[in-house]
Amino acid sequence: MWKQKKNKELWILALVTLFISVLGTVKSLGINLPNPLDMLSAILGPYSRAVYSLLQ
Repeated sequence: MWKQKKNKELWILALVTLFISVLGTVKSLGINLPNPLDMLSAILGPYSRAVYSLLQ
């Protein structure tokens, strides 16, 4: 990738690798991580309730 001048792909690969390394280190230390779906439901929850109330 370096010789082919694909800098964007190289940076994306480096960032994903760094993210996975940090995530693996945190999990191996036994630190509890929040579930991403809980955050998503907290953000989108009011919208779904509003749509359901409009449809009733």
